[in-house]
Amino acid sequence: MNVVYEFLLAIIIFIIANLFWTSFLSKKIYKKEQIKLLKSKPDFIPLTILHIIYIIGLVFFVLNPSITTNSLDFALIGGFLFGFITYSTYDLTNLATLKDWRCYMTIIDIFWGSILTGIVSLIVFTVFTH
Repeated sequence: MNVVYEFLLAIIIFIIANLFWTSFLSKKIYKKEQIKLLKSKPDFIPLTILHIIYIIGLVFFVLNPSITTNSLDFALIGGFLFGFITYSTYDLTNLATLKDWRCYMTIIDIFWGSILTGIVSLIVFTVFTH
């Protein structure tokens, strides 16, 4: 049952932080460079599916193992690496295949995903081990 609570807490934190990032912090960067690629409104069905799959992966590969072994290091480093690998997959694919995708966008997004996922992992770990 803890896995369900880990999932719920992680997805809530992840979505709130990502909404803040996409709504305020990165908006100027993305709109300025990728205006031709962005929809006027996001399609929430694939966005919801993406978040569910991402957090299932985070719980399975990072959160559950770190909480089970009570390893703060694994939670932080594993979360950072999970974010780095998953965001790198997306961003490097875009860099390789999309005409107007910029290298600096790839770097910023990979950095954001790594930090975000590491922080989410750290918070969820802390809540479930203390």
